Amino acid sequence: MSNPYEAPTGDLPTVTGGGPLPPPQEPGMVSQIRIVSILMMVQGTLDLLFGLGMIGMGFFMAFAMREAMVNDPQFQQGNGPPPELMVNMISWGYGVIGVVMALIGALNIFAGYRNWKYNSRTLGIVALVAGVGTILTMVGCYCFPTSLALCIYGLIVYLNASAAAAFRMGDEGYTGDEITMTFSPLRQGQSPFKQ
Repeated sequence: MSNPYEAPTGDLPTVTGGGPLPPPQEPGMVSQIRIVSILMMVQGTLDLLFGLGMIGMGFFMAFAMREAMVNDPQFQQGNGPPPELMVNMISWGYGVIGVVMALIGALNIFAGYRNWKYNSRTLGIVALVAGVGTILTMVGCYCFPTSLALCIYGLIVYLNASAAAAFRMGDEGYTGDEITMTFSPLRQGQSPFKQ
């Protein structure tokens, strides 16, 4: 009696529309690459939204503080820096943080999209590190912890030897489905790695 839960072997294609598949490879962490790429796009969207919100907050704060200066004569009294300088510093501060966060978000979205197709491994690593490497990401309290966790997880996956081989295949022109099939554990029945 055969085991109905055993993985099928020998039934998987060895040829695709682009030609024969490469020989089966050790799966390693290749199956995690697309998970990391999805998470990068989600994280990038959150960073981008936060950045756009900060840019909007810069405009709002400049408007609100200028209105307060006009309506409140005591606002301009005191020994501190001139109120107009403070308005500019606060609005530009929000704007700079917002632009940096929006750029990091856009980089993560683009890198996640490219990594989904097993392309641009280096861009993926740069995007992961940029999410936590920029001190301004700590301002977005909700962005930093998830970005740090994604960076650790993504670097573990992307620095795996099998993942590097999968990205090399993507750069050579293989499609995502061909790469997934090459590193599929189901094809291990056709390979010398089967124990």
